Amino acid sequence: MVEAGATPEWWGPAKQVISTSDVLLKGVIEDFEEPSLSSRGDLFATLIKSIVGQQISVIAASAVWSRFCECVGEVNEKSILAKSHQELREVGLSHRKVEYIVGIAKAWQDGYDDIDWDSMSDEEVIAVSYTHLTLPTKRIV
Repeated sequence: MVEAGATPEWWGPAKQVISTSDVLLKGVIEDFEEPSLSSRGDLFATLIKSIVGQQISVIAASAVWSRFCECVGEVNEKSILAKSHQELREVGLSHRKVEYIVGIAKAWQDGYDDIDWDSMSDEEVIAVSYTHLTLPTKRIV
C-alpha cells in the first residue's frame, strides 16, 4: 500500500503510456501536471468513497460522502457494519451501493485487508477478488 501523501510508483509510467497513445489526454496531462496523484494511505476508505461517488455528480458525491461519514464516524468495517441497511440508505446511497459497501466491509472483517496486494500480478488480484469477495447478484426493487 502506498503511504498517505505519496505518489504511486506507477503514476509516471502510466502518464507516459497514456500520453503516447492519446494526443488529447497528453495535452490534459501536460496542462494539469499538478497536483499529482497521491494516496490517502487507506485502501478501504478509498474503495468505499469510490463506490459512494459512482455514477453521480461530484457535488452529489461530496454531499453523500459527508452524510455517510457523519453516519458511520470513522470509515472502517466495524463502523459500517454497526449501521443498518436503512441507516446507510438514509444518507443517500442506493440499495445496491449499500449492498456493495456492506459486502466489502464484511470481506475486510474476514481478512481481505491482510492480503499483500502489491506483490500480486493483475491476474492474481482478480482471482483472489473473485474467490474471497461475495457481492450481491440480484437487484433489489
